[in-house]
Amino acid sequence: MRTPPLGQAVASVDRARQLFNRAQEYYQRRSYRKAIILYERARQLAGTPDSAKRACLYNIGMANLKLRRFATAIIYFETFLQSPGITEKDRADAQRRLSEAKRGAGVQL
Repeated sequence: MRTPPLGQAVASVDRARQLFNRAQEYYQRRSYRKAIILYERARQLAGTPDSAKRACLYNIGMANLKLRRFATAIIYFETFLQSPGITEKDRADAQRRLSEAKRGAGVQL
């Protein structure tokens, strides 16, 4: 497998950052569906740092929670919680949000 040239890797990271920032803007304006699309694109770009991928997972979970798409929120929070490198504070917050999504979906805790 070939490693992409440094210029391509930097461009990919820059593109991921742009998508993430635009997604944040949509999220803040409560345009959750648009935010989800951009977070997902940023998460799937080659070269996106793991920390940004984790942030995307969490934010997609939150956007789905806001949209009352509880089953989808559960999937993203569970995936986030399986990610290496999350802090205990972030883990506790995600666990709380996961419980909220499960209650919304009618899942017994």
